[in-house]
Amino acid sequence: IVEAKDVHFPKQEIVFDNGTSLKVEMATSFEQRAQGLMNRKTLAEGEGMLFVFDPPEVLSFWMKNTLIPLSIGFFRVNKVLIEVKDMEPSHGPV
Repeated sequence: IVEAKDVHFPKQEIVFDNGTSLKVEMATSFEQRAQGLMNRKTLAEGEGMLFVFDPPEVLSFWMKNTLIPLSIGFFRVNKVLIEVKDMEPSHGPV
């Protein structure tokens, strides 16, 4: 089990074609993806987390120990946003 205090997320700004930007924490390692946004009580407007998988694959996400509602965006390999799902803390896999 990975302790939240042991997982660090580098930060990066991403900019969409429409000019909208987000400040994201990068989750690229197994430990970072496993921790995700668990146990966070807040997330500032315009901030989020980017889960990167190499190689790309189709996956399910769940809200384990996630205390705040989130929107999750799914991207193609070419970085095109193809779907957004709004998730509440009580939801299971999507």
